[in-house]
Parts: sequence; C-alpha cells; structure tokens
Amino acid sequence: MLTIGNFFQLGYVTTDLEAAVEVYASRFGVSEFLTIDTASMNPNLPFTSLIGLAWAGDVQIELIQPKDVATPLYADAMPKSGFGINFHHIGCMIDSEQGWAAAEAEVARQGLTVASRSGVPGKIDVAYVDTRALCGHYLELVWARGDGLAFLQGAPRNPVRRPAA
Repeated sequence: MLTIGNFFQLGYVTTDLEAAVEVYASRFGVSEFLTIDTASMNPNLPFTSLIGLAWAGDVQIELIQPKDVATPLYADAMPKSGFGINFHHIGCMIDSEQGWAAAEAEVARQGLTVASRSGVPGKIDVAYVDTRALCGHYLELVWARGDGLAFLQGAPRNPVRRPAA
C-alpha cells in the first residue's frame, strides 16, 4: 500500500495565474491567495512557475502557471489553447523524516516513477509521483518542516461558504 500521508491539497495548472485567481474568487468564493514566484524560493530549479496558494476550509488550493508551458511536469495537463484551469495533482503531507523514507520506499517497491523532485533545502521536499495511469493525476508528496511548514500553513484562509438550507 502506498503511504501517502495526509491529503491536504488540490493542484491545478493554468495559463494565467491572475485570471485563475479571479475565477476562484468569483465562482468559488476563494478570493485570498498568496502568490509566489518559485524562482525566488529556489533559484536552482530548472523550471519555474508562478504559484497561488489558498486554503478553502481544510483543503489548500494550488494554482500553478509554469513560466515555460512546455515544462515536462505540467505540459500534459496544460490547457491546449487560450485560458484554462486544469486539474493536475493531489498533495499529501508527510509529517516526518521516517514517513518520507517510508513513502519513498513504497513508491520504489511499487515500481512507480518519481517524475520530479524539488523543494527548498531543509524546509520543503516535494516529489511528484506519476500515478496518472492509476488514477489520472499526479500524487505530490510534501514533507514540510520548520519555516517550510509555516509557509504552507500561512497561506490565506478563506471561509467555506455553504448553501443556505
């Protein structure tokens, strides 16, 4: 069994981060996002993106606009033309070094491919496991600690709006 940690995030790719944030605000009531440029967090990344993070209740929404639309990790999920927002991954939080090692061992045991590794050294480790053939999307494993965990938890919290009964 794949030890995936605790589900916490839905990740989407978009051709326009600003427009995607506006869609989330007007359609879903998620209006407060933290936006970042991954190049400022880790200049050694081979492919950088603009990212928007927001909490909608207990679920974090991640909107990703690759700076290069041909970025291998995102290319298949990118909208084929014009503006769009497409589902890309679920994110699962690993809470310890032992949990991270166990997840990596299970990924290897199952013969799954890690499509990408990135992060901020000593703060956040990220591995995108290619589970598209199994369930149609990537599985993002995240081990965040210290300032990295505070950063992820610090994304704006938006209230969940429930329909009137």
